[in-house]
Amino acid sequence: KKRTTYKVPVLSKIPWLGKKLFTSNGIVERKTDLIIQITPKIVVDAYTGITKSEDMVEFEDYVIKGPKNDKREDDDSHSQQDHDESEEDSE
Repeated sequence: KKRTTYKVPVLSKIPWLGKKLFTSNGIVERKTDLIIQITPKIVVDAYTGITKSEDMVEFEDYVIKGPKNDKREDDDSHSQQDHDESEEDSE
């Protein structure tokens, strides 16, 4: 918002009458639009063409997916031990 004074040239300078008859005040509200233009551009970096080692790929899989079947293997080994122990007890 901006306060603006509108005057009629020359006539607004007449003492007493100029300010009363040939001058007006107003508030101007101005709206603007902001336009942002984005242009995509392919950037070639220093890492293009570098391949990952098998260890790095396995580590990334481990981080993303978690340990492979660790819990299930532990459960299977415990159940196998329990099964072996129960066979020994029955003999």
